[in-house]
Amino acid sequence: MPETCATYAEPFAGRGNVFWLVASTLPYSHWWINDTRTAPFFQSLISIGSTLDVPAHTREEFERQKSASKQDDPAAILLEPYLTYNGGGYAAGYRQADGSPTQARYERTVRQGHQILIQTNPQITADDWKVVVSHLGENDFAYFDPPYIRAQVHSYRPCDINHLELVDELKSAKYRWILSEYPNDLYLDALGPPFWTKDVQLCSTNFRDDGGKERRVECLWRNY
Repeated sequence: MPETCATYAEPFAGRGNVFWLVASTLPYSHWWINDTRTAPFFQSLISIGSTLDVPAHTREEFERQKSASKQDDPAAILLEPYLTYNGGGYAAGYRQADGSPTQARYERTVRQGHQILIQTNPQITADDWKVVVSHLGENDFAYFDPPYIRAQVHSYRPCDINHLELVDELKSAKYRWILSEYPNDLYLDALGPPFWTKDVQLCSTNFRDDGGKERRVECLWRNY
């Protein structure tokens, strides 16, 4: 990623897996986290992340927090990744305790996330991705990690966005960007070969639409 930029934006932030690392290492001036589904997670992290007491990991606790989440309870929102399967949310079902972070580890992670948000003071939105990029200029940078074509990753589906619209945006963008995706003709024809690739086999990212699994290749493209 660029060493400097005016605004760092993630139009599809998820729960910030990339943001946490970048915000801890690069001195960007302004931060923008956007996601139509997970913006409340970041807002809850700012509001109660320094005081949240992580409970014991039990099915009873899962059911209690699942019910509380329907009332937009900030604690339930923050506990969702801890209690649920592969980050898919309460709808994805209960996550067994032996596959989850410990209470102490998750509480420590929440505290660290809260501190990063306080230090960076990001803009947090739940807008359509096109709204975000419409505000970016030549001194800005965007990291794109959209729902992948022909992949189903729990609460996101490839049809959540129009990939042709995204390709058109990337080809004409004045700002700098990096895109992550699997190799496919749409992006290869429009953007050429990726500058970085890696073979992966991760259960959380490699589900085919028919429910099967297959080896995938993570790719990165950029325009600078």
